[in-house]
Amino acid sequence: MVHPTPTWLNEHQIKKGQRLSPETEFKKGSKPPCTGSKERQLKSVCETCGKEFIHYRYRKGRFCSIVCKAKGQSGPKNQNWKGGFKNTEAWKSRINLLRQSYKWRMKVLVRDNFICRTCGADDSFDAHHIKSWKDFPEARLDVQNGITLCKLCHNRTKGKNFIK
Repeated sequence: MVHPTPTWLNEHQIKKGQRLSPETEFKKGSKPPCTGSKERQLKSVCETCGKEFIHYRYRKGRFCSIVCKAKGQSGPKNQNWKGGFKNTEAWKSRINLLRQSYKWRMKVLVRDNFICRTCGADDSFDAHHIKSWKDFPEARLDVQNGITLCKLCHNRTKGKNFIK
Protein backbone atom coordinates (compact mmCIF):
# COMPACT_ATOMS: atom_id res chain seq x y z
CA MET A 1 0.00 0.00 0.00
CA VAL A 2 1.37 3.42 -0.97
CA HIS A 3 0.97 6.09 1.69
CA PRO A 4 0.06 9.60 0.52
CA THR A 5 2.66 12.31 1.07
CA PRO A 6 1.65 14.72 3.85
CA THR A 7 0.67 18.17 2.61
CA TRP A 8 3.02 19.99 4.98
CA LEU A 9 6.00 18.16 3.38
CA ASN A 10 5.07 19.29 -0.14
CA GLU A 11 5.02 22.95 0.92
CA HIS A 12 8.72 22.94 1.88
CA GLN A 13 10.14 21.04 -1.10
CA ILE A 14 12.13 22.89 -3.75
CA LYS A 15 10.74 22.37 -7.23
CA LYS A 16 12.97 21.92 -10.27
CA GLY A 17 13.96 25.29 -11.72
CA GLN A 18 12.73 27.17 -8.64
CA ARG A 19 15.02 30.03 -7.49
CA LEU A 20 15.62 30.58 -3.80
CA SER A 21 17.49 33.88 -3.66
CA PRO A 22 20.04 35.53 -5.94
CA GLU A 23 22.52 36.03 -3.05
CA THR A 24 22.88 32.31 -2.27
CA GLU A 25 22.81 31.00 -5.84
CA PHE A 26 25.87 29.68 -7.61
CA LYS A 27 27.02 32.29 -10.11
CA LYS A 28 27.97 31.12 -13.59
CA GLY A 29 31.74 31.24 -14.12
CA SER A 30 32.66 31.27 -10.41
CA LYS A 31 34.36 28.36 -8.65
CA PRO A 32 32.57 26.38 -5.98
CA PRO A 33 33.88 27.29 -2.51
CA CYS A 34 35.44 23.88 -1.83
CA THR A 35 37.65 23.55 -4.93
CA GLY A 36 41.25 24.67 -5.16
CA SER A 37 41.09 28.27 -4.09
CA LYS A 38 44.56 29.47 -3.12
CA GLU A 39 43.44 31.21 0.10
CA ARG A 40 42.28 27.87 1.48
CA GLN A 41 45.65 26.18 0.88
CA LEU A 42 48.37 26.02 3.53
CA LYS A 43 52.01 25.00 3.41
CA SER A 44 53.26 22.51 5.97
CA VAL A 45 56.36 20.43 6.61
CA CYS A 46 56.01 16.64 6.76
CA GLU A 47 56.77 15.30 10.26
CA THR A 48 58.40 12.15 8.86
CA CYS A 49 60.51 13.17 5.86
CA GLY A 50 60.72 16.95 6.36
CA LYS A 51 59.46 17.73 2.83
CA GLU A 52 57.31 20.83 2.34
CA PHE A 53 53.81 20.18 0.92
CA ILE A 54 50.52 21.98 0.32
CA HIS A 55 47.26 20.94 1.95
CA TYR A 56 43.83 22.44 2.42
CA ARG A 57 42.91 24.19 5.64
CA TYR A 58 40.21 21.68 6.55
CA ARG A 59 42.73 18.78 6.54
CA LYS A 60 45.37 18.09 9.13
CA GLY A 61 48.69 18.82 7.47
CA ARG A 62 51.08 16.55 9.35
CA PHE A 63 52.21 14.14 6.62
CA CYS A 64 52.85 14.55 2.89
CA SER A 65 51.73 11.03 1.90
CA ILE A 66 50.15 7.82 3.18
CA VAL A 67 53.59 6.19 3.35
CA CYS A 68 54.93 8.98 5.60
CA LYS A 69 51.79 8.78 7.75
CA ALA A 70 52.31 5.03 8.26
CA LYS A 71 55.96 5.58 9.20
CA GLY A 72 55.13 8.55 11.42
CA GLN A 73 52.43 6.80 13.42
CA SER A 74 54.01 3.39 13.99
CA GLY A 75 55.79 2.08 17.06
CA PRO A 76 56.50 4.55 19.88
CA LYS A 77 55.16 7.45 17.79
CA ASN A 78 51.64 6.00 17.86
CA GLN A 79 49.23 7.39 20.46
CA ASN A 80 48.18 3.85 21.43
CA TRP A 81 51.74 2.60 22.03
CA LYS A 82 51.98 0.54 25.21
CA GLY A 83 55.75 0.14 25.40
CA GLY A 84 56.40 -2.79 23.09
CA PHE A 85 56.11 -6.49 23.79
CA LYS A 86 58.41 -8.43 21.44
CA ASN A 87 61.68 -9.88 22.71
CA THR A 88 60.70 -9.50 26.35
CA GLU A 89 60.39 -12.30 28.87
CA ALA A 90 56.58 -12.03 28.83
CA TRP A 91 56.57 -12.43 25.04
CA LYS A 92 58.88 -15.45 25.14
CA SER A 93 56.85 -17.16 27.87
CA ARG A 94 53.64 -16.52 25.93
CA ILE A 95 55.09 -18.07 22.75
CA ASN A 96 56.38 -21.02 24.78
CA LEU A 97 52.93 -21.58 26.33
CA LEU A 98 51.36 -21.42 22.86
CA ARG A 99 53.71 -24.12 21.58
CA GLN A 100 53.11 -26.31 24.62
CA SER A 101 49.32 -25.94 24.36
CA TYR A 102 49.45 -26.98 20.69
CA LYS A 103 51.41 -30.11 21.67
CA TRP A 104 48.89 -30.75 24.51
CA ARG A 105 46.01 -30.48 22.03
CA MET A 106 47.58 -33.02 19.66
CA LYS A 107 48.30 -35.45 22.54
CA VAL A 108 44.66 -35.28 23.67
CA LEU A 109 43.32 -35.80 20.12
CA VAL A 110 45.65 -38.77 19.48
CA ARG A 111 44.79 -40.33 22.85
CA ASP A 112 41.06 -40.19 21.99
CA ASN A 113 41.64 -41.43 18.40
CA PHE A 114 40.17 -38.21 16.93
CA ILE A 115 36.64 -39.16 18.03
CA CYS A 116 34.30 -36.99 20.10
CA ARG A 117 34.00 -38.53 23.57
CA THR A 118 30.35 -37.45 24.04
CA CYS A 119 28.61 -38.10 20.70
CA GLY A 120 31.15 -40.16 18.72
CA ALA A 121 31.49 -37.74 15.79
CA ASP A 122 34.69 -38.06 13.79
CA ASP A 123 35.13 -34.60 12.24
CA SER A 124 36.03 -31.02 13.34
CA PHE A 125 37.58 -31.50 16.78
CA ASP A 126 38.48 -29.37 19.76
CA ALA A 127 40.52 -30.39 22.77
CA HIS A 128 38.55 -29.24 25.81
CA HIS A 129 39.93 -28.65 29.32
CA ILE A 130 37.90 -30.55 31.90
CA LYS A 131 39.17 -28.27 34.68
CA SER A 132 39.04 -24.69 33.44
CA TRP A 133 42.13 -22.99 32.01
CA LYS A 134 41.61 -19.92 34.20
CA ASP A 135 40.95 -21.59 37.56
CA PHE A 136 43.50 -24.41 37.34
CA PRO A 137 46.74 -23.08 35.79
CA GLU A 138 48.71 -26.08 37.09
CA ALA A 139 46.46 -28.46 35.08
CA ARG A 140 46.60 -26.52 31.79
CA LEU A 141 49.07 -28.83 30.07
CA ASP A 142 48.07 -32.08 31.79
CA VAL A 143 46.81 -34.55 29.17
CA GLN A 144 44.48 -36.14 31.76
CA ASN A 145 42.73 -32.76 32.03
CA GLY A 146 41.77 -32.86 28.32
CA ILE A 147 38.96 -34.45 26.38
CA THR A 148 38.25 -34.53 22.64
CA LEU A 149 34.94 -32.94 21.63
CA CYS A 150 33.38 -32.09 18.27
CA LYS A 151 32.60 -28.41 17.61
CA LEU A 152 28.92 -28.86 18.49
CA CYS A 153 29.59 -30.60 21.82
CA HIS A 154 32.33 -28.10 22.63
CA ASN A 155 29.94 -25.18 22.08
CA ARG A 156 27.51 -26.78 24.55
CA THR A 157 30.19 -26.62 27.27
CA LYS A 158 30.93 -22.89 26.89
CA GLY A 159 30.68 -21.15 30.22
CA LYS A 160 30.03 -24.39 32.15
CA ASN A 161 32.19 -26.92 33.93
CA PHE A 162 32.34 -30.14 31.94
CA ILE A 163 31.07 -33.31 33.61
CA LYS A 164 31.79 -36.71 32.03
